[in-house]
Amino acid sequence: MNGFGEAAVVDPLSGREVEVLVLLAEGFSNREIAQKLYISLETVKWYNKQIYSKLDVHSRTQAVARAREMGLLDDVRTTSFSGTVTFLFTDIEGSTTLWQRHPDTMEVALQQHDALIRRAIKENDGRVFKTMGDAFYAVFDDATNALSAALGAQTATLAQDWGKTPIRIRMALNTGAAEVRDGDYFGLSVNRTARLLSVGHGGQILISASTQTLAQNQLPDGLSLRDLGEHRLKDLEHTERIYQLIAFDLPADFPPLKSMDYYPTNLPVQLTSFIGREREIVELTELLGKARLITLTGPGGTGKTRLCLEVASRSAEQYRDGATFVGLASIADHDLVPNAIANELGVTEKSNRSLVESLQRYLSNKHMLMVLDNFEHVMKSAPLVTDLLALAPRLTIMVTSREVMRLNGEFEYPVRPLSVPDQKQPEPVSDLLVYESVALFNQRALASVPSFQLTKENASAVAAICARLDGLPLAIELAAVRVKRFKPQYLLERLEDSLGLLTKGPRDLPVRQRTLRGTIDWSYNLLNRSEQILFARLGVFRGGRSIDAVESICGPGLSIDPLDGLESLLDKSLLTQEEGLSGEPRFKMLQTIQEYAQERLAESGEERIIRNRHLGYFLELMEEAEPKLEGLEQVAWLKRLEIEHDNLMTAAYWSQSTEETAELALRLISSLVEYLLLRSYFSKGRELLSAALSTEKSSQHMATRAKALQQAGLLAYMQSDYPATRNLLKESLSIYRELGPTGRRGLANALITLGDMETEVGEYAVASSLMKEALGIMRELDDDIGIARALWQLGQCNVRHGDYEQAVQYFELALPLLRRIGDRTATSIALSGLAEIAIREGDYDSATTLEEESLALRREIGERWGIAVSLANFAWIALRMDDLKQATALLKESLTIRQEIGDIGGFAWCLEKMAEIALKKGLARSATRRREKIRQAAILFGAAAALRAPIGSSIDLVDQHDYERQLAEVRAQLDESSFNMAWAAGASMTIEQAATYALTE
Repeated sequence: MNGFGEAAVVDPLSGREVEVLVLLAEGFSNREIAQKLYISLETVKWYNKQIYSKLDVHSRTQAVARAREMGLLDDVRTTSFSGTVTFLFTDIEGSTTLWQRHPDTMEVALQQHDALIRRAIKENDGRVFKTMGDAFYAVFDDATNALSAALGAQTATLAQDWGKTPIRIRMALNTGAAEVRDGDYFGLSVNRTARLLSVGHGGQILISASTQTLAQNQLPDGLSLRDLGEHRLKDLEHTERIYQLIAFDLPADFPPLKSMDYYPTNLPVQLTSFIGREREIVELTELLGKARLITLTGPGGTGKTRLCLEVASRSAEQYRDGATFVGLASIADHDLVPNAIANELGVTEKSNRSLVESLQRYLSNKHMLMVLDNFEHVMKSAPLVTDLLALAPRLTIMVTSREVMRLNGEFEYPVRPLSVPDQKQPEPVSDLLVYESVALFNQRALASVPSFQLTKENASAVAAICARLDGLPLAIELAAVRVKRFKPQYLLERLEDSLGLLTKGPRDLPVRQRTLRGTIDWSYNLLNRSEQILFARLGVFRGGRSIDAVESICGPGLSIDPLDGLESLLDKSLLTQEEGLSGEPRFKMLQTIQEYAQERLAESGEERIIRNRHLGYFLELMEEAEPKLEGLEQVAWLKRLEIEHDNLMTAAYWSQSTEETAELALRLISSLVEYLLLRSYFSKGRELLSAALSTEKSSQHMATRAKALQQAGLLAYMQSDYPATRNLLKESLSIYRELGPTGRRGLANALITLGDMETEVGEYAVASSLMKEALGIMRELDDDIGIARALWQLGQCNVRHGDYEQAVQYFELALPLLRRIGDRTATSIALSGLAEIAIREGDYDSATTLEEESLALRREIGERWGIAVSLANFAWIALRMDDLKQATALLKESLTIRQEIGDIGGFAWCLEKMAEIALKKGLARSATRRREKIRQAAILFGAAAALRAPIGSSIDLVDQHDYERQLAEVRAQLDESSFNMAWAAGASMTIEQAATYALTE
């Protein structure tokens, strides 16, 4: 039972789950809920799963319906009081224990409890604005009404016969300013009331000084207020004078208040507010109820200490003897750990027993939570922890460390970095504060510059900073204070040297925490020499490391087994582990740790050796992968290469750094092209190849250079850069012809690519001749893949100039070969070519079937260019069937992809089809409403023509007639001046402007 309404839930909803449930019922999205509750989006999703599980449902709609059936959402939205109000908070003392002892009667008892509390509040003109678990939160616009409600509810519950379920309620009243948002109350007054409630006892009504001032002179006869003195309340800076309501029907004598004065603690007071970590706090709090030894692990700067202190502070009242904090960072010798603990507890060594024995005797009967902070450098004293726990059965220890202690009964809790925005999907400013890292940056920046605001101008830079710093709290705090001198945009530019930039932390922090470098230094210096060497060598990788790669690149000359070294670095939180494609482990570093490792590698004197090994390993991998990207193993290899993308790029860039690796650079980057094509990384491939081909030594390796030129031409063709395509391929063909028999296969491939380009620019006879020569060479070499590719390219050529019968023959010869080989890319192109023929012949059912198979293959391999082509063909089908809405949506999707990958010719084709849609819409309108749509068509035609002109792209011969007819229709609908102005407006657009116009108009 969660106490929220009139019914029960078998597994009670937590307070936060109730808040989420209410917002779900009010129709808020997960992202909006995250914003309102200042938690991460992932945490909201986690709460949703908890709610669904407890309510035994499977969706938001079902959860809300079930909650309404059970009465859990009664009185959720009512009128809010504002201004100065009085809060009444109530909850049941020891409700968790009652549930455990009396599960059979608690449900009925709580229904009775809820009814009594609600009645008393309603009768005194109060409003229940929230319930959490068995707690009620109510607000009144009059302090005496609140007092009467508390008295009435307490009297009624004390008079109620609860049977064997002895329910006792504690209550607190406080008056202050109301901060209302969406029917809920926030701010210091609410927090103060909650803290006041937490120190009371069942049957007791506590009143703050502010409420006492208002109610003192209006108390009915028989009531009085007892002064309980000044008390320190958790998380509140100033003490609170507390009063107790005394009445004839109420008990008057209670144990001392459970304030900070009651629970002894030396937990350091935190001067800045705690941000995020809602899920972690819930999980650790629950874990404290199950485990006696919990170790929070993670690399330096993840906020382990702060999280541990927050959990300890919130949980201290659960321990009769409070919470004790023992900082170990300054301890130089593990033998001094007992002294550090004894100093905090006030234990001294006796003449007849050791200090450890004195500690054990002192703690033996204590019910206490102990925090041991920064344990990683005193690991040899780990057995002491076991000894203390063995002889102190009610002692619980939380440890922060960069590695686990490996003790029996130890629960490890890895502390993850804060949530960060996805840089691939920019989000509105209003959504960014949902991410814990951004919320932390914003708050710490405000502390440094009170006028700081997250705006449209700086939001993307702040989001990028948080992502770039891996969500590390220390790094983000160090960056945020820099806004006092520099704008976020400038900070982002400087973050290439994040270890150097992020300095000057607060002077009251330990030295190792004042800079990001200092905190990583601390971990590095705890490694032995062999581990330090391995750590530095691991800096050569980017994006992840497989065991095989680590052994091959880092293993030679290492005095420890690489696997043992990896395990040790994992334990010390300098690496993280995730699962690879087939379940094999992959090892990653946070970006900041990666930079540190690279620095150490550069200082080691062996950087060139390690980087050359890295280059050699990934060159071998790529040359093994290249032929398999055209066969049955294509998808598996694509996935493997995608995982290694960052390492492949790193190896490619290094290969160009010296003359000695010039040939390796050409080999690696040429072999990369097929992968880059399938992933539509056209610009990146051209950049790499251009640099590799420009070195002096590249001309000394003729066969390798010829292949690189051919691949560079292919990439240029994919971006519709036809002049560059022709120049590169002609040079490649010249070299291949000089090479004679050894260059025959390369010659054929270059001929096919050049023929494809000549098809695109309308040179069909030239294209056919080139591809027929290629087909002859491939047949001579008995190369099925080459034969099939030449056949489908000949088919494409015939489609473009309208010879459908010949095109179908070529495609039907190619398809069986391609299917047998398993070349999904070429198969998808041949299917798409047949679909184009079916579209032109009006067979839309066949066209749809063929294009669906083509698109499925393209999605399977993730080939964006091919996906854009298939989407455009589906749009063409929809356009032919007059489904203009569907055609427009598909064209916009295709156009967006083509803009991103630089396919200018395909982009222009999409604009022309959008112009056709605008023309059709215009002609369907009345004369008075027609003009604007016709004008849009003229603009789009003008933009497409201007994009085609510089690259020599032409309208396919078979489509020329339709194009000219449509253009003539547009001219006929507009006067000459209006047409010319519209055409010029389109022709003057950049590709970005044309995209914006097409996507928004």
